[in-house]
Amino acid sequence: MNRLFSIGASLLLLLTVVPAGAASLRGVIKADGEGGSPVAKVEVSGIPPGNKKASNDDGTFLLEFDKKPGDSVEIIIKKEGYEVINYFELTRLLPSDPDSHPVTVYICERARREEMARRFFRLASFEAIEARYQRQLQELKSRGEATAAELAKALQD
Repeated sequence: MNRLFSIGASLLLLLTVVPAGAASLRGVIKADGEGGSPVAKVEVSGIPPGNKKASNDDGTFLLEFDKKPGDSVEIIIKKEGYEVINYFELTRLLPSDPDSHPVTVYICERARREEMARRFFRLASFEAIEARYQRQLQELKSRGEATAAELAKALQD
């Protein structure tokens, strides 16, 4: 009887430590976008409230939520003077296996946020395309070759 009571008490203790339906989210914090180095000591928490953690020396973190896989959560990242680049990654569905879909969050210094976002989202390429078009247009005009057909070709290119 004592053995049965001991097993029952152990199961009850296990159930109170690990909530039914609990799910975890694993991730890593990196600096300045793809290829960036890991960032340690970044405060990471979640909504609905999960546990608050600081990223490890290798930038990794593990958050646990009293939710089940498939439920939506929001990640909150805090580091003085830094902002998140890929903000769209902060709202996630909890995976059934936290190792199967870890989240990567890129942060950068607040003053460099716009530049890093352009790089991350490859917005600079649009500016480069526009600059190239303007150069071609100027060359055509300077040579007096700016016919409608040539302007249309430059625009198409």
